[in-house]
Amino acid sequence: MREAAGAHEDAERLAQQAIGAGHRFALIRIAALRGAAGDAEGAERLLRQADEAGIPTAVARLAELHVDRGDLHGAERLAKEAAKKSNANAAARLADLKEVAGHREEAEGLARLSADAGDISVFARLAEMREHVGSHEDAVRLAQEAAERGCTTPLMRLADLREAKGDQEGAENMTRLAADAGDTMAMARMAIILELAGDKRRAGQLARIAADAGNPSALARLSELRGSPDGPDRNGAGR
Repeated sequence: MREAAGAHEDAERLAQQAIGAGHRFALIRIAALRGAAGDAEGAERLLRQADEAGIPTAVARLAELHVDRGDLHGAERLAKEAAKKSNANAAARLADLKEVAGHREEAEGLARLSADAGDISVFARLAEMREHVGSHEDAVRLAQEAAERGCTTPLMRLADLREAKGDQEGAENMTRLAADAGDTMAMARMAIILELAGDKRRAGQLARIAADAGNPSALARLSELRGSPDGPDRNGAGR
């Protein structure tokens, strides 16, 4: 209420009192109010105080403040600092902006920074954006890098996009890559693809691997297709 009324000095005094009482996160809230009121300098000053007070999200908020100002260079510096403190948000947001602006190499660097800080989802967004503009090889490369980091979501997303466009071969290739990387949903999907292509042995083996890893859906589907209540045996043949 005080901040909305423009009582900046009073709000800052209260913030300092909150810090003294152990309520450091009050700085983040008041900084947000300052920013919403158009006082970017006041917001930045409070966020820097929050960082000095040991609040881990403060640097990421500072980076986002610089993004809103259009200062991408300053935002990138702060995003890197935030990532070192295991906060990936700023790097992920900046990667998206760099990609849209056509700065692909910088976008990838920020995506890796974000992934190292714990958020790998940006790889899926970059891969999808490149797929949409026709940079298919780049899209696959990014999706595979994500898979190497333990996330196969980008590969499966590319599979869905290619299937939606009628590119069945491309969809199967992406599904196969995801299955090879250990994605049990991809294994299940690939097992059905192999079954319909007539490769019952490989279909059964892959379905069993997926089931052993916790996804029995392919076994159930193969049982339906083969008309056997038990599905394929361990060697892939129907019982």
